[in-house]
Amino acid sequence: PAAPLAADPGWPARRAAHLRRLRNLLGEAAERPVTGLAEADVRAGRVAFRATCQVCHGLHGRGDGPAAGALRPPPADLADPQLTEGRTDALLWATIRLGVPDTAMVGFADQVEEPELLAIAAWVRTLPVGGT
Repeated sequence: PAAPLAADPGWPARRAAHLRRLRNLLGEAAERPVTGLAEADVRAGRVAFRATCQVCHGLHGRGDGPAAGALRPPPADLADPQLTEGRTDALLWATIRLGVPDTAMVGFADQVEEPELLAIAAWVRTLPVGGT
């Protein structure tokens, strides 16, 4: 697995700024359910994740993909409790769509169709927090 996010001294400030940005952008929608997410195909999300996200986040979303070693800051371990704490479904979906400034995490809204974005978010939600 990737190094814990806590090992990156700039991570807490970047995460806080990212969440503020998304909450400002989404407003009240940041706390609401994401339309279509509950119905999204988790298996299709796993396939789309592997095609789109695995190179950075790794096969199981742990931030240990083939490109991870070259990225600064490193890709997030998507099951890290520090990352999942306070993350609503809307914030997860918006992160996948819009990306994270000052990181290699690009937004995929222009590259991946909406049903696939929802499926990826649905699959990421299934990752065991702190899991293997």
